[in-house]
Amino acid sequence: MGRIYDKSRGNISYEILDEKRYKRYWWGRRPSSKRILEAWLGDPDRTQRSIEIEHGKNYSFIQLNMVDLVKMGIVRRFKRKN
Repeated sequence: MGRIYDKSRGNISYEILDEKRYKRYWWGRRPSSKRILEAWLGDPDRTQRSIEIEHGKNYSFIQLNMVDLVKMGIVRRFKRKN
């Protein structure tokens, strides 16, 4: 089992299934993009909008990166059962 990140909104969790492929995905991409995505993942109460407000920028790439990672089978998105 990989790393699991719980998001409080909608009882959704993300699991990194393959650490090597996850690291390889970020090669050649901005390190700040990875840091921002992991800050969003790491805090269950954090929303993409709160990150945008904090940094004063539009970070729609957070969702785009997640969609790519899920499509590639690197990250799994699932609904938690309470």
